[in-house]
Amino acid sequence: MTSARVDAACTVQLPTLRSTADATHENGLIFRVAHSTSSGPATAADLPKNVRGRYWDVLSFGANVQWGFLLKGDTAPTLVYGQLSATGTGHLAAAPTLLDSQPKSVYCPQNALRVVFISSAAPGATAWFEACVSGGKTTAQMGMGQ
Repeated sequence: MTSARVDAACTVQLPTLRSTADATHENGLIFRVAHSTSSGPATAADLPKNVRGRYWDVLSFGANVQWGFLLKGDTAPTLVYGQLSATGTGHLAAAPTLLDSQPKSVYCPQNALRVVFISSAAPGATAWFEACVSGGKTTAQMGMGQ
């Protein structure tokens, strides 16, 4: 993907609020879901095509969360919070950690279908995991295609 195409893919308008539901995600919010500590993956709704191949800002509020994208052709793994994994061996039950109240900019692959996650603790009433469309780039994507 060229740098110009990557930049075009992440360009978004500022969030707007509307009086009706917005299935196009033009207001920027992709999902906001309650934390889950149940064994096995909790998943957000299926990801619409118009948010794949875009940059996102993700935020966990009220608990740490371990998460990842479920890609086309894969089945949802059973996540175990804090699952250990030796270097170079991989582990189906382990996932990267997003710390409570520490937003992160990430790239959603084109072939992502869902978000799979598990939380660190039983959350309170105001605890969630959310993703918004972003115009930002992660450090890993800086210089892609250049």
